[in-house]
Amino acid sequence: MNPSNIFYHILNSIKVIAIAVAAVAASACSEKYITYHDNEYVMFADTAKVYAVREDMQSFDVPIVSTVACDYDRSFAVEILDPVSSAVEGRDFRLESNNFTIPAGELVGYVTVKGNLDNLDPENDRAFTLKLVMPEDLVMPLYGDETIVRLKKTCKFVRE
Repeated sequence: MNPSNIFYHILNSIKVIAIAVAAVAASACSEKYITYHDNEYVMFADTAKVYAVREDMQSFDVPIVSTVACDYDRSFAVEILDPVSSAVEGRDFRLESNNFTIPAGELVGYVTVKGNLDNLDPENDRAFTLKLVMPEDLVMPLYGDETIVRLKKTCKFVRE
């Protein structure tokens, strides 16, 4: 067999293998998305969470999530349940707003809380309970519409 014929066959074989690999790779890139097709629910991302309040980071966001993304903005409100709170609004923290929005096409909105560092004790956390104010049919059964927000006064870590 002629050496140039062997080289020609090798090149053709490499081309065929490259095309086959490219076809397999292209088909492997298609992703299957599992989508949620059930009732819409809105809830706090956590039923309880400790948030650090530091000198350089006194504000934090409490996330509220939805099981469905809508093509329009959704606005809701939160209220503080005083009887079950050890933190006092105005003294230990304040909400930037009682209202929040889950933007169109999104699954999450935020309530921003500003901790009052001067009134918090590093030895004792203070907590308050937030409740979503929204239609009852948006409350997920067994999960609820409340969260406990614990304020923890912390120091900035310095690495030496």
